[in-house]
Amino acid sequence: MTSVEERLKEVAALGTEIPETGWAYHDGEWRPLADANVSIATHALNYGTGIFEGIRAYWSPSREQLFVFRLRDHFERIGRAIRARDRAPPPQSGPRGRLRATARI
Repeated sequence: MTSVEERLKEVAALGTEIPETGWAYHDGEWRPLADANVSIATHALNYGTGIFEGIRAYWSPSREQLFVFRLRDHFERIGRAIRARDRAPPPQSGPRGRLRATARI
């Protein structure tokens, strides 16, 4: 297996590839990104109908603590986006359930 640094040397635009060390909610369960595979014919890939939200957090070295920025707002937005796309939210529905799922990751 190649390292992220080795792979970045191979791609045309430096930094365009996402390392497969995170987690994804895929086919009804949380799994490592490396195991979350989709067909190139998937609707979200071809037509941009996927739902994406980023969670911003800042590390405080003096407190040795991670501070997450407006997490409840994030979960409310992603919940609205899921409902707008007529998709069923993950089983841990609601901001508190999504918070617990995020904390487990």
